[in-house]
Amino acid sequence: MSEFGERMTQMALIGLVYQKNPYSAVAMAKIIIFIVVPVFLVGPVAGVYVDRWNRRYTMISSDILRSIFVFLIPLCLAAFNKNILPVYILVFLVFSTTRFFLPSKMAIIPDLVNKEQLLMANSLISTTRMIATVIGLGLAGAIVSMAGPTGGFYINSGTFLFSAIMMFFVSTKGNMRLNKEILETRRAFEEALVKNNVLGQIKDGIKFLITNKKVMASIRGMFAVMAGLGAMSVVTIIFVQESFGSATKDIGFFGMLIGIGLFAGSVFYGKMGHCISKNRMMYISFIASGLAIAAFVLTAKFTRSAVMAAPFVILLGACGSPIVISSNTLIHEAIPEDVRGRVFSSVEAVIHIAFLACMLLAAKAADVIGNTGVLLGCAGFFVLFGAFSLLGAIRGEQNG
Repeated sequence: MSEFGERMTQMALIGLVYQKNPYSAVAMAKIIIFIVVPVFLVGPVAGVYVDRWNRRYTMISSDILRSIFVFLIPLCLAAFNKNILPVYILVFLVFSTTRFFLPSKMAIIPDLVNKEQLLMANSLISTTRMIATVIGLGLAGAIVSMAGPTGGFYINSGTFLFSAIMMFFVSTKGNMRLNKEILETRRAFEEALVKNNVLGQIKDGIKFLITNKKVMASIRGMFAVMAGLGAMSVVTIIFVQESFGSATKDIGFFGMLIGIGLFAGSVFYGKMGHCISKNRMMYISFIASGLAIAAFVLTAKFTRSAVMAAPFVILLGACGSPIVISSNTLIHEAIPEDVRGRVFSSVEAVIHIAFLACMLLAAKAADVIGNTGVLLGCAGFFVLFGAFSLLGAIRGEQNG
């Protein structure tokens, strides 16, 4: 339900920007900045407290706060009319609160299942996220088109509240049995917990990322995918609006289709993922995703038909899902329970650096080479990154 609400928030914000500044990549980038900046300002600190607090209660509190903040957005729009600054502040607060919710959600997963079930658990998490994406984006596009952004914000507020209520019925099974390597890592961090303050614990989380080879392999993949998504985020919205002539309806339609693809890819990979190494699968998915992006852009540009472009959007979702699943599973396998919150918050901070920087560069680049040029460039980046990384992984396995 919270994922459904987040999709509704995104569509409502897209509709709001379209009302104020239609077809403006810069205006869209501004609102996204207030979405992403909390990753750097709040995320690392949030990760420390996620490791100290009860994660289930943290998720419940986060959803309640998000419900309140989102509810206030349309009220601010009515009260301040042309002044959009209060809306920016509320958007910042919503996504600052999300910084507590997301690492709690990722950190609590190994407390719910055994180690042998982690790959399937991450696949199911991805699957339910994609179901919410399919329903959320499909409905949100239509709702915002008919009722405007205000209707989307009120519905979103209700979904966050409902999610908080549902979290009361979740119970953890306690700590998993830990192997010797995990126990040794935990002892080192227990000493840091006693001696270090919040800033010191943030440093510990970052240090763990740098020194753990398995985590670093995952980080490189997530950094690359977030760089590409950042470059495409704003440009794709404007590209779709210009190509098909609607503010949110076609964006919601394509969002629904990519959700279907992600759902199918998550289910398939969850069942068949043990047949191939996670690193290899991640890099193969990069190559396939790049080819799907290029096919979608060229089809949409030359046919102006959403129906003709639709299969490539579904294919993109199916090819992209193993990247996230593999990355999260590699991290879960490598880190102890006591530091999950800090590690996932540090991961979020690192990969969103790539997202924010590439988003701003792409918004400016679109004025020079056009939206199509930026998107095809991102497709080429995915293919090249996947190909070179796959060769490196194969060589590493052979040498090892």
